Amino acid sequence: MKVRYVVRRFHLSDDPQHCIARVVPTGTITLEELIDLAAERNTTVARSDLLASVEDLFQLMIARILDGYNVQTPLVDISLVFEGRFEGLQDQFDPQRHKVKAAFRTGWRLRRALRHFRAVELAEDRHRGPAPEDLLDVNSGTHNERLTPGGIAKLWGYRLKFDPADPAQGIFLVAADRQETRVTVVAHTGTKQLFFSLPDLPAGRYRLEVRTVPRNSSSLRRGTLPDPLVVE
Repeated sequence: MKVRYVVRRFHLSDDPQHCIARVVPTGTITLEELIDLAAERNTTVARSDLLASVEDLFQLMIARILDGYNVQTPLVDISLVFEGRFEGLQDQFDPQRHKVKAAFRTGWRLRRALRHFRAVELAEDRHRGPAPEDLLDVNSGTHNERLTPGGIAKLWGYRLKFDPADPAQGIFLVAADRQETRVTVVAHTGTKQLFFSLPDLPAGRYRLEVRTVPRNSSSLRRGTLPDPLVVE
């Protein structure tokens, strides 16, 4: 399996061509799932024994770190660092101004594994805005084909949730002459599904857009359904 990545503009740079790549996670695997995989590979050791051994190791590592040791493992090196400003050489640690935090560095074995790692592929960037992918016109039973004026539709995709109180956000049907019709009756708004009633539309071809303002952002973002839709 290859590691997927996307390329984005680096907004802290004045150069519009300055871009950075970010990994698209394949998923998240928990310690318990790793132990399950280890137990499957090593049938001579029970899962409960593996879990107990790992828990003992973690407790020992934490105790040594809190004693001030640097802990080195094949995957990660861990040490303690201070955060906060000290006022002069005679200043002492003050929990109101200073914090003790953990610092991490890639361990020797993981560094060696990454040294010649090349198994990557460019992925579709779905992080810039809404990504509508499939529209079911309930009345006709078709997907990404027809629109039935006054009928019911169901839209699937990613990051579809919007604020219905904001007239700039929502579901928009754009005709060939660029005339826009905003959907006003929405029964459900979710990140992956939208249920809504289709407005009365004249015959013609339309493209469907979802417009949202993502959390922690002030910019309006748009996503367009890949296929054109037809009102007969």
